[in-house]
This record gives sequence, structure tokens and C-alpha cells, in this order.
Amino acid sequence: MIDFRYHLVSIISVFLALAIGVVIGTTALNGAVVGDLRHQVRDLRGDKSTLQKQARSLQGQVAHGNDFAAAIGPAAVAGELTGQRVLVVAAPGASASDTAAVRNLITDAGGTVTTQLALSAAYTDPNHATDLQQYAASGIAPAGFTLPKSDDAGTVAGALLADVLMAPADAKAKRPTDAERQAVLSGFISQALMSLKPETPAPAGVAVVVAGAPPAGATAAAQSHTVTALAAALQARGRAVVVAGPAASDGGTGIVGAIRQSPAMAQQLSTVDNIDASSGQVATVLALKERLGGPAGQYGVQADADATAPGAAVQ
Repeated sequence: MIDFRYHLVSIISVFLALAIGVVIGTTALNGAVVGDLRHQVRDLRGDKSTLQKQARSLQGQVAHGNDFAAAIGPAAVAGELTGQRVLVVAAPGASASDTAAVRNLITDAGGTVTTQLALSAAYTDPNHATDLQQYAASGIAPAGFTLPKSDDAGTVAGALLADVLMAPADAKAKRPTDAERQAVLSGFISQALMSLKPETPAPAGVAVVVAGAPPAGATAAAQSHTVTALAAALQARGRAVVVAGPAASDGGTGIVGAIRQSPAMAQQLSTVDNIDASSGQVATVLALKERLGGPAGQYGVQADADATAPGAAVQ
């Protein structure tokens, strides 16, 4: 008769055999897996090295292209804005270097920058909308000027600023006096809504609005709207307006993107989506020249651009 110890020994033998089998099988499998993983790692390292070389090559091409555009920029725009008085508006977050580069090209093109207007964050902040609208509708408008009947602060304030900053395309249209112009602008400045250099500008016929990255937060769309409303008002009063920003300004709640997504605004305002590149700065000046005598165009390197620059084929 088989006793309990026999059963115990048999069971232990079975489990021991299984354990040995697992160990042997695992060892063999691990060798194959480890070998395959090492092979994959070598391939990935090779791919990484190849991609890094390609990236460095592309970065070099972009840098050389940007240097080339910067070098020929003054010659490319020479004479394009001769006799034009240009207002430069820097939206909140706009790059100082991009703004300065555009100003320099405007001068190279024969234009005169009448003033640089820098909008403060308070100007576009919806929390200040009531104060902004109340000031615009407080009777400060020049005599004979009628502000739009709207509850939108950006629309009302933009129209008031356009009246005093832009020379109307119609030579017979009413113009504010220097005293009226300065009274309006001084009020905006005293409320820290903007700054002007110089603070006593002559009226301009055309304008460039420089945008930054899209605003953030729950009120981002409203902030962008306040800037696009100003740009639209400048175009309605003057002869040509171009809104230019970096690539990010064409996405999300960006100012350039907001204009391109609105058929009505896209028909009135030209845009450039790569002002942070020398080629985009040149395109901004050329777009301003084009808008003086033709329709609006959307330029740059993003998918919704019409072309890289006026007269260029879509890339």
C-alpha cells in the first residue's frame, strides 16, 4: 500500500520538474528576447542619429534662408511705401524684436512710422471692458464724429482710436483737430490702456498690427476679439492694414487665426503668420503695399495661407 510519504515525494518531484522546466525555458526565451531588444535598440540609435543629422541640416537651411531674407529685405521692399505714413500697433505679448524689424523695413521701403502704439493687457482684459466703453462713449470723441452703437467695448474703443490715429481714405472726410486727437489719446494713456512713441502722432494712412502668441485663459477669445476689432476699425478708416504674428498666432485663439477664420474679416484684413522670420517681415511690408491697391491676402507658411508672400506661389 502506497503511504503518504510516497505521495508527498511524488508531488514534490512533479513541482520540482516544473520549476526546472520553467527555469530552462525562461533562460532560453530570455536570451532570444534580450537579443531582439538589443537589435531594436541599435536600430533606434541609428534612426535617432539619422534624424538628428537631418534636423541639424534643416535648421541650417532655415537659418541660411532667414539670413538671406534679412540681407535682401531692404532691397526687396525699397520704394514700396514711399510717401506712406504708417501706424505700428503692438498687441499685448507682441515681440519687441519683431516689431522693431518691421519698423526698420517700413523705413527701408520709404514709409514713415507716425507712432508705435503698444496696447496694454488692460486694454484687452474683459474685466476692464465696461471702463473702456464708458470712456469711449463719454463725449471725448471729436466733434462731428459718431461712434458705432454697440455694447462691444472693443468695437467702440477701436472706432474712436481709428478716428484719431488714421487719415481717412476719402480726402473730403472730416478729420479731428490736433487738440482733439491729443485729448483722446491722452485719456487712453492716463488709464494705462496703451502707450505711444511719440505721444503726439500725425495721422497715418496705413497700419501694421503686430500680434504675439495666443492669449490664455477663459477670456482668451474675447481678448483677441478686442484686437481684431481695432484692426478692422483702422482698415475701415484708413487705406490698408496688415496683421502679422508668429506661427502660434494662427492657431487656437490667436489674432491671425481669428481673422482668417472669419470670411468677413479675411476679405478686409491682410495677414502674415511668420513675422518672427525675416521672410515674414518682408512679406508684411509687401502685403501692406499690395493692400493699398488691391484685395486682402493671407500670407505665410501655415496651411491656411494663400501664399508665402504677395506674388509668390503657395508652397
